[in-house]
Parts: sequence; structure tokens; C-alpha cells
Amino acid sequence: MTSVTETGSIIQGLDAGADYYLTKPYSEDVLMAKVTSILSAGIFTGNNQTKVPVEVLLNDKIEKFDLDPQKILNFFIATYENLLSHNTDLAAAKKELRLLSNNLEERVREKTYFLEEAEASLTESLRSLKRTLGSTVKALAGTIEMRDPYTAGHQRRVTQLACAIAKKLDFPEAKLEGLQVMGLLHDIGRIVVPAEILSRPGELHAIEFSLIKFHPEAGSNILKEIEFPWPVADAIAQHHERIDGSGYPKKLKSKEILIEAKIIAVADVVEAMSSHRPYRPALGVDAALAEITSNKGILYDAAVVDSCVCAFKERDFCFETINC
Repeated sequence: MTSVTETGSIIQGLDAGADYYLTKPYSEDVLMAKVTSILSAGIFTGNNQTKVPVEVLLNDKIEKFDLDPQKILNFFIATYENLLSHNTDLAAAKKELRLLSNNLEERVREKTYFLEEAEASLTESLRSLKRTLGSTVKALAGTIEMRDPYTAGHQRRVTQLACAIAKKLDFPEAKLEGLQVMGLLHDIGRIVVPAEILSRPGELHAIEFSLIKFHPEAGSNILKEIEFPWPVADAIAQHHERIDGSGYPKKLKSKEILIEAKIIAVADVVEAMSSHRPYRPALGVDAALAEITSNKGILYDAAVVDSCVCAFKERDFCFETINC
């Protein structure tokens, strides 16, 4: 018996004196039938009970025997039974492996299904949370504007310009989302300032201006307990800081100020100068751009100023209610 099936090998085996050549895989019944046929075909005849030399090709090896016929027959029977037992065990093992494989595949399919369901559920939950966050932020921004109708739309326009600047600075999408929240809420601290001060057409007294200057800290205090995935409270606290340390409330300098706060600072100035205020008429976009350009690298971050000017000059941005 052998696993070699080439015709040349079979002929070579027969020429070597083999009576038969059985290749794998084999049938146990065929094996036993061939052994019986060969033994009864004249290898041992009559009543000759003398020992004769016999060569048997088994598993590509020639086994030599100098045995009597009965012992040779016993050898083949024992070999057959051993192989039969081995094949039976192998078949059982293969069956068990198939069952295990099928069971494993089914469990993998079930796990994959549940994981996909969980992922879909988490994705939908995240979308829902984002919608809720967006609605809440807009509601808060609307509340501020109700107290100060003269600056209605200011926070929205600041946010739009801030995002246009950030895109010029190659902000990733996740940081843009955070900047939108910061922009819409940057003046939330004004809620602690009396409405008559916010809408007063004349010049403010020192104590009144000190209340105005407190609004970045007030806004930060309002939002600091909310666990945003962005530094919202810090950016709001810093949006009136200037890179030379002349801003408020903490007189921070360039590297101490968040990039989001630097962006909102420029967008805030440009929008405020371009719009009407109770104490003065609108100065226009050109005057606003001249202001930030003349103070580039002094009060305002140079890269932010360049990106802002570029957004207007290349017509990538224009205030929705202001003639640019």
C-alpha cells in the first residue's frame, strides 16, 4: 500500500515482484479481498507446510518473511484489523472535527451578528447625542440673544467665520465640531450682565465695563462642569485674551492661549466691527480686516489673521446679513 499513484511507480512495484499494488485512499473491504485472493492464488498450494521466503511491499517498504502460510495470513489479518481500527478512529475524529467546525462557524456568525447590532445601536446613540447637544447649544445661544436683541445673530456669525478660518488652518472635522460649540456659546457669560448695560447706546462707566469684562469667566464657570469632548469652557474663558498679554481676564500670552480661543477672538472682532451696535453704526468688513491686519502678531495670532483675510479675499466666506 502506498500514496504514490503514478503509473511508472505502479509498474516498478509490480516488476519488483509485488503481487498487487494498492494505493491510498483504500477501502478496507478491497484490501481484505485482495489479500485473500493473492493468498489463495498459488502463493501457498497443496498441503505444503514448509516455510517459504516471502516479500511483502507495505507502505513503500519491502517486508521480508520466512514464515509458514498460516503465520503470513495471521500477519495480514492483524495488519488489516489495525488499519481498520485506525481508519475508524480517523473517521470518528474527522466527524467530530466537522461538528466542532460547524459549531464554531455558527457561534462566530452569532457573535458577528450581535457585534454588528451593538455597533449599529452605538452609532445611532452617538447620532442622537450629537443632535441633542446641537439642539441644547442652539437653545442656550438663543437665550442669550433674547436678552440682548441688538447683537442678535452675533454668535452664529462669529461661529461661521471661525469655522471658515479653521478650515483654512486645516482643522480636522472633530475639532471643527468643538469650535462650533465654542463659537455659539462664547458669549454665554453675558447672561450675568444686566440687560440695560448690554443695550445702552452711550459710553459705559468703569464699573459697568468691568461687568462686561467678567463675561468670559462667567461663561466658563457656567460650562466647566459639562463634560464636552473639547475644551469649551477654557476657550470661552480665553476668547478676549490677546497674544501680547493685554487681554482679559487673566492677561495670558500667545502660547498660553488655545488656538480655538485665538480664532474666536479674531472672528469676534471682525463680526463686531462689521455690524451695528447700540453705541455706533457698523464700520464695515474692510475696516475690520484692516484692524486685525494692523495688529497681526501683536494682539492677534498671525496665522489666524492671514487665514481670516484669505477667506474674505478669496470669497470663501461672507457674512450672511452683511454686504461684503
